[in-house]
Amino acid sequence: MKIVHVVAAALVDGDGRVLLAQRPEGKSLAGLWEFPGGKLEPGESPETALVRELDEELGIVAEELAPFTFVSFGYPDFHLVMLLYWCWRWQGQPHGRDGQALRWERPGAMAALPMPPADVPLVEALVAAIGARARHHGCTCVTGRLWPAKPVSEGARDMKILAGNGNPELAQAIAAYLEIPLTSASVRRFADEEIFVEIHENVRGEDVFVVQSTAAPANDNLMELLICIDALRRASARRITAVVPYFGYARQDRKSGSRTPISAKLVANLITMAGADRVLCLDLHAGQIQGFFDIPTDNLFAAPVMAADITARMGMEDLMVVSPDVGGVVRARALAKRLGNAPLAIVDKRRERPGESEVMNIIGDVRGRRCILVDDIVDSAGTLCNAAAALLESGAKSVTAYVSHGVLSGGAVARVDGSALAELVVTDSIAATAAVKAAQKVRRITIAPLLAEAMRRTAEESSVSSLFD
Repeated sequence: MKIVHVVAAALVDGDGRVLLAQRPEGKSLAGLWEFPGGKLEPGESPETALVRELDEELGIVAEELAPFTFVSFGYPDFHLVMLLYWCWRWQGQPHGRDGQALRWERPGAMAALPMPPADVPLVEALVAAIGARARHHGCTCVTGRLWPAKPVSEGARDMKILAGNGNPELAQAIAAYLEIPLTSASVRRFADEEIFVEIHENVRGEDVFVVQSTAAPANDNLMELLICIDALRRASARRITAVVPYFGYARQDRKSGSRTPISAKLVANLITMAGADRVLCLDLHAGQIQGFFDIPTDNLFAAPVMAADITARMGMEDLMVVSPDVGGVVRARALAKRLGNAPLAIVDKRRERPGESEVMNIIGDVRGRRCILVDDIVDSAGTLCNAAAALLESGAKSVTAYVSHGVLSGGAVARVDGSALAELVVTDSIAATAAVKAAQKVRRITIAPLLAEAMRRTAEESSVSSLFD
């Protein structure tokens, strides 16, 4: 396969046909790259000039790179730079020469590609040179790191994944990414609905990750998680990590009135007492919930995955990130920062009674903007739908919502389909219902690579926070 252009999050061949991802609408390849000095050689295209400059600066043989050219209109996607290198080095062969794995990591796009150690300086220099040119022209660069890593089979030798019934598709996707099979186990119910767990293989001395979201039915899935942890503890697992992409009861993180519980703390106690050694979550409703646990807790963020999807599908022009309430400003600001410091707006809402919301006004000028509503949980979807209507009334060009956890209870899906929202994008932290799968305006993006990398790093005792650097 001959790759001619790498355009942001799309691979496009010489005829403009999309090979991977999506080519942004209305974007021309002409004039997308300018060079320091602003001069091209006679008869030279910008693409050829890039190859020439890389050749002069890095000592790369121009003829070797000639079939492959990098062009950026928003930011360089270094995951695709790695694919570019892979195609150049081995001409599409699936395996490297000596099997040495080298991992290029950045949030939202992580890969393990075979690479001889001798090529590491070359690729690092290639990535640095492309990034420097993008920064020179005001492009937003996504950074990452290169380093040799153990082959998956060796690095994950003592790692096992046990899947509950809360979100088996996500667990399978994680296992496929890590290239290890799911642990053989039975998680079933007796006639009286008691939960029974039986593990069918040896886990003694193993590092086991239990993947279980505690979404609806929340109590059943929570109890299933606790019993799985207890079964592993009694089977002498060396370490048990509860991977809870969606942490149920997170919204009950404080006393909302007299004589009310703090259920999030109770659930944290239950998981700890069941025998978990670590907890791995995604976008907790409140960051301080990590303090409810007396064991190490990692709270991952879906913002890098969302930012990559937004940039690939919408570009960077006229974007404005909007928080649906004052409490979500920090989350919205974090996403805006990843989108080239996009401007920020806030929806001021007044909730008359539980489960209902009324939008009062918009803080910020949204006229002519493509608004991105960002939140951690969408349940009834009333807040998002009302916010979308208010934004359009205030002059917004379009409104798209990105939410980490798509609870979407009751008639939420129908409400979204009938709303002013252009699209609601949720992660697969919660298993999709039949209504979600059939929805016209609901789209799902996967967090499996993000969770898988965090789990791999936990098993290898390496940094998890550097995923978000």
